[in-house]
Amino acid sequence: MAAPKTIHITQNGSGLWLVRGAGGGRAGKVFSTQAEAERAAQAVVRDTGGHLHVRGADGQARKSFTLGRAAIAKLNAVEGVSLTPAGRSAFKSFDRADLTPDERRVALRKAPEKLAGTVKAKKRAGGARAVPAKV
Repeated sequence: MAAPKTIHITQNGSGLWLVRGAGGGRAGKVFSTQAEAERAAQAVVRDTGGHLHVRGADGQARKSFTLGRAAIAKLNAVEGVSLTPAGRSAFKSFDRADLTPDERRVALRKAPEKLAGTVKAKKRAGGARAVPAKV
């Protein structure tokens, strides 16, 4: 699996906003306002996963935005949700096939049982118990 992408938004000397990857290099896209640059970069991060770092005109870090499998895994761990081995295998095959988010949704709708895992109930007087997750 490829490492999550890191996208940086910075302002150049002429006042334009640059959206570029972590490698530095030349800018991927140039925008006239910071808001336009943020919207474009957030759309990429939401679709592909990764990290977004926004720096102000003074070069100071302003915002950070992370989304992707690692972030979702952390959220699921907090909520007590886990994938089945078949679900993990399905996502690995999606990565190998380089499916778009829409193609992944279509594949999962055809076989929703791949996502069915368990949700751990919060501890009560009787202890925790696992219940089937709703898909």
